[in-house]
Amino acid sequence: MAANFRTTRGSIEYELLPNYTERFTSKGQQEIIHYVKLPWDKKDAFITAVMPDVSTGGVITNGKFTLTPFAPADRYDVRVERREINRLLPQVHPTRSKFYVEGVVLVQGGGYPSAVAGDMAFKTGQGVDAKTGVAILEVTYRTLPYDATQADSVANLATATELGRYVSRKSTPSHKNLALPGRRIVLYDEFNNLMATRVNDSTTKTFSWQHLVYTWHMVPGVPRAATLYGGMVNSYTFDEEDTVFLKGTGLPGTILYVGGNVSEPYTTISGTRVWDISYNFLHFYNIAIYNTQGGIRPANAIGHNHIFSPQFNKFGRAWLPQLPTETGMAAAWLWPAGIVRELAAGRPGFADKGFAGRNIYDYVDLENLFRLDV
Repeated sequence: MAANFRTTRGSIEYELLPNYTERFTSKGQQEIIHYVKLPWDKKDAFITAVMPDVSTGGVITNGKFTLTPFAPADRYDVRVERREINRLLPQVHPTRSKFYVEGVVLVQGGGYPSAVAGDMAFKTGQGVDAKTGVAILEVTYRTLPYDATQADSVANLATATELGRYVSRKSTPSHKNLALPGRRIVLYDEFNNLMATRVNDSTTKTFSWQHLVYTWHMVPGVPRAATLYGGMVNSYTFDEEDTVFLKGTGLPGTILYVGGNVSEPYTTISGTRVWDISYNFLHFYNIAIYNTQGGIRPANAIGHNHIFSPQFNKFGRAWLPQLPTETGMAAAWLWPAGIVRELAAGRPGFADKGFAGRNIYDYVDLENLFRLDV
């Protein structure tokens, strides 16, 4: 057989047949189909070599990370071990670098059917001297909705977080309507003449949100954070390298994790059980984080721990001081935007120990959602 190509992994020789299809659409549904021929006894090795795979390795040395929310120094932190994620990339198309093998179909066996070790096989003949037959495979290449490049090493060891690979992102607009009582509204006519200092009718003020869905693909486990972090906000700038949706605006307190969806488990070519995990976030994107020169002012970012006050017609940071225990209640203290307390370095939301632990939403490292703990 005139073998003219080799797989990247395993160096399996195969012949590329002239049957070849390329399909491109305006909706981005690109697809390339190859037909390849190789010895029957190399079929399984070829499929293993071109398909993606993943496995878990050992515990990463000095890889512990804090799972619990940021807290005063006297609160106990839970630290967990991080486990290696070793990924094997799908085969890249010989000439189109953005296309990866998505599936393989055995189309035809060439030769005489026989059985080898209880498995179906094809040989050149029926005698004891017969050699292996051939296999015709249909190989489908497609573009991926996420980055699959090997960023760490040949073994693709995840040493930090997988936000940079095997994560697809989707954004949809959302909003929140806040009621404005009429007694806080001053009414003017079209000539700027005062009509009333108080009106009977209330209205609403709409604030835009960004609903983000981050899907972590083919994960050999489910992080504890997926269930523990519901209703918490980011303590650091989230997904800082993203250049499509966030673009550096996911500042502390602006990303609220509202829960995740874990797919039904499926298996890779090697039999590893994996899941796709979709995380849902609400991004409070607001122009207040920019100064007049267009630079970002992290300390002034309005986030989910702020509430809008019709009294001041602006946002203020909300704290939850504990009232006397016999009431069993808590109230919100509203600080107008002009006197918002600064975030302590490394301890977002805990600048003043008198208010420690009283944020509406606790601060956590949301990138733990993309780390696999032991």
